[in-house]
Amino acid sequence: MKKIVVGITGASGVIVGIRLIEELLNHQVQLFGIVTHNARKVIEHELDKNYSLPTGVICYDEFDGAAPINSSSYLIDAMVIAPCSMKTLAAIATGYTSSLIVRAADNQLRTGRPLILSPRETPLSSSHLKNMLKLKQAGAIICPPMAAYYHHPQSIDDMTNFFVGKILDLLGIANSLYQRWGDNFSDELLIMTFLNCIEQEQRTGSLKFFSEPFLPYLQVSKKLIQFEPDPVLFQDVLAMQVAGNIFCSRDRFAEYLQLPKTNFLSHLSQKLHSHEIKLIEHQKFYGDEKWSEIDLSKLPILFHYPGDGGHYITSAVWIVNDPECGRNLSYHRMMALNKHHGSVRVVENRGMHQALAHSSGKAEVAICIGAPPSVLLAASFSPASQVDELELAAKLDSIELVNCRTVDLQVPADCEIILEGYFTGEFANEGPFVDITGTWDIVRRQPIVEITRIAHRTNPIFHALVPGRAEHKILMGMPKEVDIFQAVNQVCRCNDVTMTSGGCSWLHAIIQIRKEKNDDGKKALDAAFQAHRSLKHCIVVDEDIDIHNIHEVEWAVATRFQADKDLIVMTDQPSSSLDPSAMHVEGQKSRGAKMGLDATIKKFKDERKMFERIKL
Repeated sequence: MKKIVVGITGASGVIVGIRLIEELLNHQVQLFGIVTHNARKVIEHELDKNYSLPTGVICYDEFDGAAPINSSSYLIDAMVIAPCSMKTLAAIATGYTSSLIVRAADNQLRTGRPLILSPRETPLSSSHLKNMLKLKQAGAIICPPMAAYYHHPQSIDDMTNFFVGKILDLLGIANSLYQRWGDNFSDELLIMTFLNCIEQEQRTGSLKFFSEPFLPYLQVSKKLIQFEPDPVLFQDVLAMQVAGNIFCSRDRFAEYLQLPKTNFLSHLSQKLHSHEIKLIEHQKFYGDEKWSEIDLSKLPILFHYPGDGGHYITSAVWIVNDPECGRNLSYHRMMALNKHHGSVRVVENRGMHQALAHSSGKAEVAICIGAPPSVLLAASFSPASQVDELELAAKLDSIELVNCRTVDLQVPADCEIILEGYFTGEFANEGPFVDITGTWDIVRRQPIVEITRIAHRTNPIFHALVPGRAEHKILMGMPKEVDIFQAVNQVCRCNDVTMTSGGCSWLHAIIQIRKEKNDDGKKALDAAFQAHRSLKHCIVVDEDIDIHNIHEVEWAVATRFQADKDLIVMTDQPSSSLDPSAMHVEGQKSRGAKMGLDATIKKFKDERKMFERIKL
């Protein structure tokens, strides 16, 4: 395992060093960190926060003369100082080893080992240039954080990733943090819409076509299940195009969002925490075409399973304005009742339910079918009530907003179809319905929506989503993977999370951690159950276990888990209304039991070898 030292000094651009540390933690390296006193002041000014090196980094004070890296006999594979202040640069150039950072850098030069310096200053004086030349001649690599524009950066994050990617290149660590010259730029610069996703699948040869007519009653859903996970385009369902199985995997979402597939959750989390929001408002109305007659029966709204309560819209993102909390995006299934009305499943105590409570039950809504992937993902999150999910979407990709005509709402301009309407304050039966568990959800009295306008782009494509299948599971489960990933990283080092398909991508999770303390496994379990209140069973494993391979996970349980010591059981806990085995009382939160398994190695040093899988 490579040993790498990262030093952060008191020059502007501290985000480069911080981002480099975050990225190195995703690789098999032993990482040492030094943050100077002046660097902490710059971090507080530039990032508005105090900073501590994350779990997984061996930390040293800048004046720790007893640290192992203070000695040239403690061999370090590479050292990076980013940013490198001119004071530190001068000290290294002159051999004035007054601090641990300078001493460790001097050791690298004396032993002929890689030293990468990222000086951040402008303009440069003659002494700055002489010091850099002197260090270059002594064997250091001078890599200043200089901006490039050929990859068309859209944010500070893009520029930072470019700098960090360059440093990782010098360290010999493969990465895809930036677009390299000669790669295809057209795809990266493209704002991804639902239509673009389908066209991308067509270019790769993955898209299945059916030109013959299909009926929305059972025929389309049956064919989508047959070809899952391959994307399918039906060219004639009630004379309209229908597409499904578009978002059936995490890797496919990564491609659409133009994020690396490796360490996807880490990259996605960084995007969601970005301060760059690409939200553009236009003073024009949605729709290339509108229907003169409102008639839901003319839309290819699917009847998915025998026994369903009716034809259901399942893929739509609903936009509502809560008079107290602001704009809210969420998913709701709507069962068509007649030409103008549908009954809508509104889960209690969530965003739409609160908006209705704050609007006397008569809120205006916009129903977005065929929304861009960034909007589909953002609508799946459950942030604080004051957070605008459209702003989350705009951190992932540019979003252009236009106005509705019959309701006072804005919608993404790139949606395929928009239904405008309002909740009437009346109720009707909704259900039965096959939910994500593949079991029947019950019939309930649910709010009625009246449709006031149907509009769409030219030649629209209706997004069909079969309940309980892969696309449904990805859109519901992947945001919970992000929530758990972020929560666990608050208590220990989390590498990856998966909501398992066998657990309906909702009830079961597997977490991979880089374990440093004996109680990290149980701390990870506690954090996961807090982050996802509907989580029922959870397993934590070490970083040598592939959590996407259920056989490896089972092996870890078989060889690293003892039920009397490593099992957590909690009774009478908040549960999921989707779990048919839980206790359900109308109007109350479902209750049930939870179980956590700590299947990590509990021993360290020499004893750990007994638990490691032997490989050729």
